[in-house]
Amino acid sequence: MGFPPFNLTTYHSVDSRIEDIRMAEVASRGAVQMAIVRREVSDRTPVGKFFKYLFIAFNILMPILLFAGCAAASNGIANAGAGSDYPDAATAGATIGAGLAMGSLLFVWLVGDVVLGLLVLFTRRKKIVEVDE
Repeated sequence: MGFPPFNLTTYHSVDSRIEDIRMAEVASRGAVQMAIVRREVSDRTPVGKFFKYLFIAFNILMPILLFAGCAAASNGIANAGAGSDYPDAATAGATIGAGLAMGSLLFVWLVGDVVLGLLVLFTRRKKIVEVDE
């Protein structure tokens, strides 16, 4: 008994092709194969859910803080030289300060993401595979 030629448009993955070959081999021997259903079950603990939602909230909050910081910095830069004897120096200082503030916010975002991401990763449960025959 021959197998149909391998065609990527027919099969979505190599695994489905291998499964079709196995079923054809079993059918050619006259044996009946029972369907095996595999389900992955995984629930987070309350601590894991807390860290997951904290991670999501942190990543929603940080861009808001970044844009608010940019708006405040641009306002500060625009008004820096208004009452100064050296408006160019005041504007340059405000620009440097704004750059340092934005860099600090990006650094806090990076470190917070790494720490919270690791906590989210380490507080997940191992997957339990249930097999029904």
